[in-house]
Amino acid sequence: MRVGILFLFPVGLALAQPQRFDQYTYQAPAGYTSQAGTGRITWTRIDQTRKFYCQIVLFESQRSLGSAPADLAAEWKAVVEPSFETRKEILQCDLPLPAAPESVVRIADTTSKGDKSRVLVSLYVLRFPSRYVGMMQLAPHEQAIEACQADLASLLPSLSFAAPPPAAPATSAAPAVPGTLTGVWQRVQASQVATRYNTITQQWETDPVAALNQFRHTYSYTFQPDGQYVSDIELDNFSRYRRDRNWERGRYSVSGGTIQFQPQEYKKGGSDRRTETVLSPAPAPAPYTLRFILGPHPQYGNIGLHIQDANGAWGSFSAPR
Repeated sequence: MRVGILFLFPVGLALAQPQRFDQYTYQAPAGYTSQAGTGRITWTRIDQTRKFYCQIVLFESQRSLGSAPADLAAEWKAVVEPSFETRKEILQCDLPLPAAPESVVRIADTTSKGDKSRVLVSLYVLRFPSRYVGMMQLAPHEQAIEACQADLASLLPSLSFAAPPPAAPATSAAPAVPGTLTGVWQRVQASQVATRYNTITQQWETDPVAALNQFRHTYSYTFQPDGQYVSDIELDNFSRYRRDRNWERGRYSVSGGTIQFQPQEYKKGGSDRRTETVLSPAPAPAPYTLRFILGPHPQYGNIGLHIQDANGAWGSFSAPR
């Protein structure tokens, strides 16, 4: 049985790093606190200066009912109706996210059935093959939505199911072990959604520039206890319907804050992103060495595996939870 949402104002600051919940991963919103509940996890931001809150609630994925309208109606009935009474419908439209192009959103001006306060409810239904994920944003007024829309705009395109890409060669790997490199480490870079809320017109608008630059880039390393590694890079450029992928396997060793990579097998491929990318063998790169930091980064403060690339830029990787 699905349960309605409750207002939660938890403690414990959340880091902006990949999180895992249910069957999917996502980029946690920076500056929010989290609270786990039955079938959901709630992220809350409270602005004491401007006296408002924003909540983002992620629900367990559900089996799709076969269409976007059916999934949206089922999720609205399960998570919105038990706690909120609709005063006015604001918007219902398609939301073509990079990793979930058949997603939809419904926004309504509501009244809380508990304290009778005004709450703007935005329900996003992210549709994946055979399943969907419900994500709800709660805010007391339009100004709060405007202040928090960047948080949601970065979270929405980062959500993806945790299953590995279908073309990846099989690799057995244990979860990341605290204090060691062993495990699967992932970094995701994604564009913001191409919509924004205009507080003057009180309408959701499409940003044409952002719409032309939709992408999702995923970088992952798998370090096994026996000294073998797999590097997998997948570059999805949705505006051009293009996917490029580079896959590398070999042996590694660690010494003095560096990782020495000895590639033994290399594959790459590119295709229309609506079809499966076929990887073809290619000459393996020459051995190379990269600097790394495991734990808090001394400059940026975020926790994870930090690897410095050949150009000197640091990339932060986290183990999906």
